[in-house]
Amino acid sequence: MKKKIYLITQDYPFGNSETSFIDNEYRALLDTYDVFTLATELGENTDFNEEKNHGIIDLKVSFCKKILYALRFLVEKDAWIEIISICSERKNVLKNLARAVMYGTYAEIFFYRLRRKINLSKDTKALFYFFWWDRKCLGLTMHRKKYPQIKIIARNHGYDLFDARELYGRQYFKPQMDRELERLIFAAQYSKDYYLKRYKLNDSPKYPVRLLGVADQKPDLSVGKEKIFHILSCSSAIALKRIDLIIDGLSLIKDTEIKWVHIGDGSELENLKISAEKKLGRNIDYDFVGEYSNREVIKYYRENNVNCFITTTSTEGGNPVSIQEALSFGIPVIAVNVGDIHYMIDKNGILLSEDPSGNEIADAVLKIACMDNEHYADLRKNSYDIYCRLYNAEVNCQRFIKDLEQI
Repeated sequence: MKKKIYLITQDYPFGNSETSFIDNEYRALLDTYDVFTLATELGENTDFNEEKNHGIIDLKVSFCKKILYALRFLVEKDAWIEIISICSERKNVLKNLARAVMYGTYAEIFFYRLRRKINLSKDTKALFYFFWWDRKCLGLTMHRKKYPQIKIIARNHGYDLFDARELYGRQYFKPQMDRELERLIFAAQYSKDYYLKRYKLNDSPKYPVRLLGVADQKPDLSVGKEKIFHILSCSSAIALKRIDLIIDGLSLIKDTEIKWVHIGDGSELENLKISAEKKLGRNIDYDFVGEYSNREVIKYYRENNVNCFITTTSTEGGNPVSIQEALSFGIPVIAVNVGDIHYMIDKNGILLSEDPSGNEIADAVLKIACMDNEHYADLRKNSYDIYCRLYNAEVNCQRFIKDLEQI
């Protein structure tokens, strides 16, 4: 009989936001475990139907019930550990206290709804896998001692790890959650190094780095560049991703024909369109195609000869899936030196500085666009080699499952 795993997600498998992150790992887990997914943050328009192996936990409650859950949370030891820590640091004390209580309140809501949803009891034998190391994980770790036969693991990414990604510059309840975990899985070495230093911890097998990876596209590496150099970027259109820097760089290129396509939607999209209209010359054919599902992104790569992938993100907690996908197609990459991106660039493109200028971006694009076919073919081969060595989802998933079997 297979062991049971509860995989706690945001909207997977009902929405599209997590598919590129989770899908390969989920399918690999099915071969070894009885996997039941629990989605907790579905969008208003998400079309879903609960099935045998998929469920939903709705965290929406009335204001009065939030007060009740807040009171429940405030009698927990972990709550007071956090309160004392916030007060002792003396930074944004009132704001951080309010946010910590809100965090803990939703943790309690999740726990009580989880308990009811799966009939959680002291006899429950299961592994709980939190794909994001957030308030839902706290909900179960706070009550862990009541359920001696369960095991808990969590994976962290960026928003759920780095202090700078939180509203008031502090991540909440990390030591308390860590105490009750069998494994805390890092998606990048950069993230692990940050965590161990931040909380003054020694390395141990409890903290493995396990890259996610993407599917092998088995590209035809003999395909050369298009006459019009085809660049692709793929990210949310938000300030954090600094897509405006791509526009600044392309605006300095005057004599080379370029086709630039950006996949992704967000709050800055309209401003980016206006900026591109003002700054880009006639030699730059650009298109903001909006949001694509992961399958649509892969389809685009298959149906178009993309010559280069580019990202100018300001921060990155790990190894961006968008770059991994480009590598799986043997596509050269231009990217900034943040997070673990430097591991993804090795004679297969150009690593920009952390805060590149428009001139630096323009020079990188022109270097690849004007490259002879022989050297361009080397870039393609090197991109695919890096993919095979580091980001093959099938290989990485099997390593991850071997870890689980030791828990």
